[in-house]
Amino acid sequence: MSDPLDPFVKDARDSFVEQPRTRFVEEPAARAIAVEGELPGGTLMAFPDMVIVPDNAVPTEGQVTESAFLKMLAERMVLRFGRARGEDFDVLQNTIARWLKGARRSLFPNEMLEPWLRGQLGISTDRHLAVEEFFSLILAKLEGLPVLLSVLEEVTALPPDEVADRLSEDENFLPEGLAATIPGVALQAIDRIDWSHRPTGSIPSSPDDGNFVHLLIQQHYCKIHSSDPVLCESRVYWHGVNYLLRQWSRDVSAINPEFAAVAFALMTRRGGSKRPDICNIGLREVFEIKPRLEALEGLKQIYGVYLPWINEAIYELAVSRNEPLPLPPPRLYRPGFWIPGPFYLVPPNKLAFAFLAAPGLILYDLYKLELDPEANISMLDLLLVGLGVVVVILALASPVPGDEATILYLLPKVIDVMRPAA
Repeated sequence: MSDPLDPFVKDARDSFVEQPRTRFVEEPAARAIAVEGELPGGTLMAFPDMVIVPDNAVPTEGQVTESAFLKMLAERMVLRFGRARGEDFDVLQNTIARWLKGARRSLFPNEMLEPWLRGQLGISTDRHLAVEEFFSLILAKLEGLPVLLSVLEEVTALPPDEVADRLSEDENFLPEGLAATIPGVALQAIDRIDWSHRPTGSIPSSPDDGNFVHLLIQQHYCKIHSSDPVLCESRVYWHGVNYLLRQWSRDVSAINPEFAAVAFALMTRRGGSKRPDICNIGLREVFEIKPRLEALEGLKQIYGVYLPWINEAIYELAVSRNEPLPLPPPRLYRPGFWIPGPFYLVPPNKLAFAFLAAPGLILYDLYKLELDPEANISMLDLLLVGLGVVVVILALASPVPGDEATILYLLPKVIDVMRPAA
């Protein structure tokens, strides 16, 4: 019998090297949204054309100071993502404006704001630009935020029994000698990152934080793959409905014996189960989610447990049916290539940065946001709009959008400017 791993290892090697890295948004200027038409209420300032001048200059018609520009940007961010109104709105807007100014001083202190923005947004210096065009292009970087915020709300509303069903039942079970099963392409992928040390500014992930990050990434995946049956430990999600695995197995196995074989293959010798954090039964792809320092353990589980166990069961079922061998690659499960987040809020004041480190392996780093809850602003409001600040700043400041090395270098600096004022 052919090795069940062979068909997808070469495919993973060929496709992963071309897989685009984590990106915030690839949004061409032509698709920039008209912000003013979407914002709920309020009269927004607007200029026919504008030039951003330093704060020590006296603006003339068609000019605006840097501080005024950043305060206007803060207004639009609060209107779009915040929930505060009245006096709280003003305090939140001022807080966001202070963060933006702090980031501007920290990340590019010796450059003029407008030429820097034009360069990052790909706007030629000879093109006249209205203020709303600037804001539209900047806020387009936040296109994916509403989905991530809805994912946060959905996870915080999960009932306890569903949360328990999505956590590993037999976490400590790993057979010996699994390192030898990891293909070279996966080892080469994680060797491109420093998986033996946490990045500067990041913090250890506690069990509770780790569980919450798992739930967020699982929920995000299920939300955008709702047409596929997705297994998250003991729950199957399909078309917005979730089922207990044993219920799903009973109802579906009679129609599709292959699923019963897969479910049985993931049982351990202890009588428990060892299932991937995400297993898309429709696309036949698996993912494991780990904090950065557990990257090697994640690869052992993917390539030494899940994929060989599942694909061996599929082969045995094919042999019992007298199907021609070897099976074509589409019949076999493989490591997935979905790109997460990259940012997820972990209440009450943490931020997880997640990325696809190798085929099937999602790693994350955790950062603490020392936010300043001024007046009566809710911590959630600060987190919601603060996440927007992080995404905007990193998207604009990264020479290559989504370049992980640049993000990990800049992220502690961005977090630092969000600390409470002394």
